[in-house]
Amino acid sequence: MSTKSDSSQDNRVLFVGYLFPDWLESKILEQEISPIQTQRFGLALLDALILGFDNRVEVFSVAPLLDYPHSHLIIAPSAKWKIDDKIAVTMLPFINLVGIKHFTRFIVTLAFVAWWCLRHAKTKRIIVMHGVQSCKIWGVLIGQVLSPCITISFLTDDLGIMQNWENNIFNKLRQFDIYLMKLGLQKVTGVLAMAPKLAEKLAPDRPSLVVHTIQSPSQTQVANKIKNTNKGSFNILYTGGLSINYGIDLLLNTFRLANRPEWRLFITGWGDSVNKVRDFSVNNPQVQFLGTVDNKKLAELYQLADVLINPKLTSTSGAWLSFPSKIVEYLSTGKPVVSTNLPVFDADFRQHLIIAQSDTPEELIRCLEDVSSWNDQQRESWRAQTIKFVQEELSPVAQGTRIRGFVDSLEYKKLTG
Repeated sequence: MSTKSDSSQDNRVLFVGYLFPDWLESKILEQEISPIQTQRFGLALLDALILGFDNRVEVFSVAPLLDYPHSHLIIAPSAKWKIDDKIAVTMLPFINLVGIKHFTRFIVTLAFVAWWCLRHAKTKRIIVMHGVQSCKIWGVLIGQVLSPCITISFLTDDLGIMQNWENNIFNKLRQFDIYLMKLGLQKVTGVLAMAPKLAEKLAPDRPSLVVHTIQSPSQTQVANKIKNTNKGSFNILYTGGLSINYGIDLLLNTFRLANRPEWRLFITGWGDSVNKVRDFSVNNPQVQFLGTVDNKKLAELYQLADVLINPKLTSTSGAWLSFPSKIVEYLSTGKPVVSTNLPVFDADFRQHLIIAQSDTPEELIRCLEDVSSWNDQQRESWRAQTIKFVQEELSPVAQGTRIRGFVDSLEYKKLTG
């Protein structure tokens, strides 16, 4: 009987995503919308693939740049590097101008995929795409047409989310782009999705596997270093999008209404409400707004926090279609997490979250007050149970095994027709 390791020898996986090297991070952070969370989840997904397919993975990437001038780079850079000295990453350039950007991304994706398929023609080939873009999905689909692969798209959000600077012309182009993406999703072998409703909406006739989130390897270190060193203060941390739908107004109103002198609120992220958050912090010395932060600073904030908060509104359509990927980062700290009652949370997640029963400041205050009253024994018990859940259900090993099983089922369906 062959082992998983033996059967992996014929498999080769190409991960198509947005990973970028460390030297590009400063340019990425200058953008109005930071893709750092995308980078972190991309690395977690890559780690799951590496463990699920015994290191037989290669990465193709294009830099996650907003259209010029929202990114200062007209020509996206290229790079080659290795992750952990073993996983080869190739990032190819493109012209970062509206219209031309999509076409040049399509061309470099098609060329690399065709070359990769030719290079591994004698193996079983799997291509996993992080996110959905028409240039990416069609570059992959056409690039592998002469040497067919199993193609899998990882769905993270709904399609066609507009930016606040886009006008009617942009909107019409986006509608055509959405059509191309939906058409492409009809032709992939299967999909991974962060929420069941997302797979049902975007790829209803494709085999699917729900992968809510994956723990990043770097997050494990945070859980092992927890110490309650705060003296006389109760530190609340929010990281993520700064917009109404993400619950930033709810969070600020909660802190205002609570009026607890010992509470401290730390906010990181970027979005439409950034000026509102900045003004709130200027007028309230108990609030610190830190903007977009790098991984090192974020780890320091996780260390400092007594509780982490996810105030995303439950009343929006996106509440059913998007799983907040930062939840696994929160849980990986082992610290209590207060969250609104999002419908994407299943029973397992709910056991490890302090759930607010309504999107109101009063209910969030109730949850925060409950956590603030915990003693050290309660905190340690919560930490141990949460870390066990993350390691057993959300770790790259666990999720990589699930993804591998899904790919094997797709291969079986393909063979049996």
